[in-house]
Amino acid sequence: CKSCCDKKAMKYYNNNREQIKELGKRWQQNNRQHINEYARDRRANLSPEELETQREKDRERTLNWKSKCTSGVYVIRCMPNSKVYVGESYAIENRWISHRSALKQESKCNPDLLDDWKTHGEQAFEFRIIKKLTSSTKEVRLIEEEKTILDLESQGVVVYNSNKDRRRTDET
Repeated sequence: CKSCCDKKAMKYYNNNREQIKELGKRWQQNNRQHINEYARDRRANLSPEELETQREKDRERTLNWKSKCTSGVYVIRCMPNSKVYVGESYAIENRWISHRSALKQESKCNPDLLDDWKTHGEQAFEFRIIKKLTSSTKEVRLIEEEKTILDLESQGVVVYNSNKDRRRTDET
């Protein structure tokens, strides 16, 4: 019966939630072009008024999402050796997700941080917000990040962010 099938499906989903999420992510990555074409085709069939309405909804959704995000400066601390990585973002929680993803995939991340991640594992790292900066610009967050790095270094804390990394950020 339908009720039994629903229970069975929910049980399967609850037991395999992570694998199902991973499959969905892989499908999205492998079908990015298909997804973009679908969205483009769907918008091509809209009248100018409908298109403007859709864009307005998209803007509202983005603003709503951003208003729920925590903006500011954060640290990632390796507890066994007390080294710290300092970063800034307008959406700190999402930035942590991308840090974890990059570290797990061993791509585009601080090499020293990656070495400690491999050595100690994910459970040895603490993610913490140092300073919330609501409605801040990128410049303000970068200045606060630099101040935090200098403060920590003056206290004798070893920081993963090297001077070379900071100079590269300043140049871009």
